[in-house]
Amino acid sequence: AKEQARTDLDLRRTYSSVQDIESAKTRNLQELQNTINILQANLASVKSQLKTQEQHAASVERSGKTLSSDILKNITTLRTEEKELNVQIKQREAEYQHSADKYEQDKLRFIEISKPKQ
Repeated sequence: AKEQARTDLDLRRTYSSVQDIESAKTRNLQELQNTINILQANLASVKSQLKTQEQHAASVERSGKTLSSDILKNITTLRTEEKELNVQIKQREAEYQHSADKYEQDKLRFIEISKPKQ
């Protein structure tokens, strides 16, 4: 009960209306979505670079030449970047969902504690 009272007090101090909660939610989720969009654009770029490097490597091998260590290093680096970006995107998407859920919980609780006592 003490913890709930503290949470309710924080909620009242932070927000003065349901509209405040909606506005904060919109701002926060938009920031997260922008981050996700940037990560997805970076991922697309890395995938494109990787495809180019792999095509170049295949061309070199077809010509009977040995692949340089630079090409192999670039391909390895790009694959690592691709994996890391996928992880970051999944993390941000989970953060987005958690944040959306939290704002909805806060909104419902704010409505509940704002009801006039009968």
